[in-house]
Amino acid sequence: MTDIEIIGALAASGFGDDEIALNLEHGGLLHARHGETFTGRPGTQLCVSDQTVVKLRTELSPRNNAEARSYCFRALAREQELMVHHPQKTWFLFYEGGDRSPAIGNITPRLRPLHDRAGLGPMPDAAYDELICGMIRLYLETAEKHDAGLDISCSNFAIDAQQRLFYVDDDFYAWDEFLALSQFIGVLIRGQEGLTTGRCEALAGCLRNTVAELFRDPIWNNVIAEEVRGLFVPVAKKELVQAFVDTVQDHREAHRRLELPLSAQRPRPAPEPEPAPPTAIAAPTPAPAVASDPAPASEHGPTGAAPRESRLFALLADIHANAPALEAALGYLDRRGIQMGLVAGDVVGYGPHPGACIDLLRGRPELNLVQGNHDHAVVTGHFPTGFSSVAKWVIEWTIGRLTPEQKAFLDEMPLALDGPNWLAVHGAPTDKRYFNAYVYDMTYEENLQDLAARGLDYCFHGHTHLQKIYFKKGDEDGSCVAQRQPLWDYDQALICPGSVGQPRGGKPGAELAVLDLDSWEIELIRLDYDFRRTMADMRTLNFPPNLVERLEAGR
Repeated sequence: MTDIEIIGALAASGFGDDEIALNLEHGGLLHARHGETFTGRPGTQLCVSDQTVVKLRTELSPRNNAEARSYCFRALAREQELMVHHPQKTWFLFYEGGDRSPAIGNITPRLRPLHDRAGLGPMPDAAYDELICGMIRLYLETAEKHDAGLDISCSNFAIDAQQRLFYVDDDFYAWDEFLALSQFIGVLIRGQEGLTTGRCEALAGCLRNTVAELFRDPIWNNVIAEEVRGLFVPVAKKELVQAFVDTVQDHREAHRRLELPLSAQRPRPAPEPEPAPPTAIAAPTPAPAVASDPAPASEHGPTGAAPRESRLFALLADIHANAPALEAALGYLDRRGIQMGLVAGDVVGYGPHPGACIDLLRGRPELNLVQGNHDHAVVTGHFPTGFSSVAKWVIEWTIGRLTPEQKAFLDEMPLALDGPNWLAVHGAPTDKRYFNAYVYDMTYEENLQDLAARGLDYCFHGHTHLQKIYFKKGDEDGSCVAQRQPLWDYDQALICPGSVGQPRGGKPGAELAVLDLDSWEIELIRLDYDFRRTMADMRTLNFPPNLVERLEAGR
């Protein structure tokens, strides 16, 4: 005995039980296989006619009728929400013989899958590439509107006689922030016959514009470009990858190479200590880890008596629009003759002096900057997950107080700096977006592993606002907050210099670090400064009270 129970269709004009029974009786029964015209899970049975495709999901094996109906109702509801399948797609239950539990099935009109180029009929490359772009757009629209992922593969998308494009897989996935899309581009470049640099550039241009339109944040194009750049392709296909990457990436640099003096690499092995020569530091003793309120930079600036210590490299991060703190840090560097360094993001946000801080750094071309998440939010007006209500308030306040030139300064920052054995980002090495993930106790091990896998020794970062170094040394993983540490003693290390403008270690002050490029020894430094001046400015400007008070608490 055979019986069919219709569960429902995406639209009103679905298939009836008589049509399904006829297809099951007369359609050719076959199993889905990868690489064939009809691909899919080996457990899925197909009944294919000239007009329809029936899927029997025999691999699901529901335990009873109620479980089978529940599965179908959930699948139908999700598909009606996303509306990426053909509107006639109909779910049903198929009962055959006695008291057996039903098989779950669905039926759709027969469509032509994109992976079967011959089955699409005569079609110029430009027309086929338009279908690929349409598939990518459908994939991205689903991700942006519903936070859901489609299985992006040419075998999972098909067209009808009117060239309308539909998703033909039954399943949806968690949105993976473009990873599957980047992998698909790699598959396309490796496997597509006749693909030229011109076609790659056209495809990348379509993708770039679609991402910018739907996600309103062009940084994602750099994420895709970096993912594709790292994919394996045969040597003969490298030119296609480069054409794609050059076209898809946003105007903003993803990585900027920073050439340091040749000795600025970890000594391997560390040299035996010799009798210490007279120190090159101008002061009679090395600067303390905690300094008093520094004197004005004009008293001991670069034109004063203090010689420049050319082998010292400054590490700053998270200034957060706190001009008195930044002035203290820059004055300290001037007195030690340190000009070269980097700022690991977030010049603005939280604080009341965004324009002043930008202008101070614009006058320091030897301080190389990477973009932080607050800098990015000011430039784009886009607030990704993770911004608190008070952080958003300050970003919106900041946007209206910067000149076009100051905004351009933030916009032109690269997302990462790198050298032969090191990387600098705002957030974490594992973060595809460069500035949203954190390095902390729960994540440092995977970030150290990421450095090792990439052949890097060190990552300089910000974002946590905590002066700390996480390290790997042989079989030992751990962290250290000592004021002086020899980085060459570590196999890999994650170095946060703390926060200039808003430290969170429990003490107020302006935090930074200084790296000796000869010995590869690092100093973690905290300076006293007039934080009450910043608090007074915040109160005058009606900043949220909790932001004001945290400066004094160092939280």
